[in-house]
Amino acid sequence: MKFFPTEALTHAPISAVLDLVKDNDLRPENVETIQIRSLARAADILSDPSKYDPQTKETADHSLPYVIAAALAERQVTPAQFEMKKIMDPTIRAQLKKVEVVADPEIEKVFPALQRVIVNITTTDGRKFSKQLDYPKGDPRNPLSDAEIEEKFSALADGVLSKVAQKKLVDAIWNLEKVGSVSKLMALTKADVKQFWTKPFPFGNSFGHLVLHLTGNLNHYIGAQISQTGYVRDRPREFAETARPPQTETLKKFDDAIDVVLRTIRSQSAEDWSKPYTAVGSDSPDRFDIVFQCATHLDHHIGQMIYLGFEFKRKS
Repeated sequence: MKFFPTEALTHAPISAVLDLVKDNDLRPENVETIQIRSLARAADILSDPSKYDPQTKETADHSLPYVIAAALAERQVTPAQFEMKKIMDPTIRAQLKKVEVVADPEIEKVFPALQRVIVNITTTDGRKFSKQLDYPKGDPRNPLSDAEIEEKFSALADGVLSKVAQKKLVDAIWNLEKVGSVSKLMALTKADVKQFWTKPFPFGNSFGHLVLHLTGNLNHYIGAQISQTGYVRDRPREFAETARPPQTETLKKFDDAIDVVLRTIRSQSAEDWSKPYTAVGSDSPDRFDIVFQCATHLDHHIGQMIYLGFEFKRKS
């Protein structure tokens, strides 16, 4: 099973570097050099000058220096390491110059029976660590553990399945004999994240984060401040949520916030609308004004969502 989303000859070097880094708890700032002894083609094709300055995913996943730099800096090499924000990440790029790829004639002699690689790491304080690996992780002679298979599944499923959906599917697969039918298994593969948490641009927000933001805004300014619901807002989380709750759960909370707004509006008397509004962070003079501001704020972000929809459609 292919463990890394990279060119085949990079797998053994990545595996060896990850073993050394994790076993010896090496941090990027601890490492002076990483020497990779491999085949001539790895030195010629995967380590030419362009591979030390990757500008695209296609170059990065065929760059031996980049994948080794990512392994050192992030202790993993998954699809996430080939997003542009990672390819241009200063911490990863600072490791590229530490990587030296050497063509080893002795390794050439045993290929393809062995996919041998020798990795030598020298630290800033003079320590030396070496590892020879004849088969990369995922090779039948060096198989993945159950935990590593789940790790790869999670890396591929992120952005498509929520963590809850991932666990349900993994549990079903590990206990396949207990699943009543193929249709039940396939139902568990249905995407529940899809484009909901995806950003079409490296900047801005996803549908999901905008929904979190609108939910928080309505619950805070109308629910908590007018109807005294007790809602406590965490505004930074609305734009930085990494747990990615299921789409259905996120939308249900938004629907609940709309219900709070509607109940609040219906409960107001003519006199209530003109009552002073004094919530921190708002310049609204009265309740009518804050409801109107929340409505225009909602309209603004719905416009953003419509635009995101057009961009996803255009890119597909």
